[in-house]
Amino acid sequence: MLLKFKFEYAPKQMQVESLKYDVREKTDLLSEASAAIEQLERLAAAAAAEREEERERLEDRLRQMEEDIGESNFLVRINISPKS
Repeated sequence: MLLKFKFEYAPKQMQVESLKYDVREKTDLLSEASAAIEQLERLAAAAAAEREEERERLEDRLRQMEEDIGESNFLVRINISPKS
């Protein structure tokens, strides 16, 4: 009777150990995926910040160009040429 119990117990113990291994493996994969997602989020945030800075620089440049055009139009209208 004792032999029968050990025989029945062994496969269940092997199954439990196999399941524990699977859980550890999946936990490790989830940890790696989480780290990769965090890295992608940091990269996306950095790219968004760069785009925002570039947009602000371009808006400033456009505003300056509009001011320059406005000044030159004003000078043409009153027949004054800018000094070089």
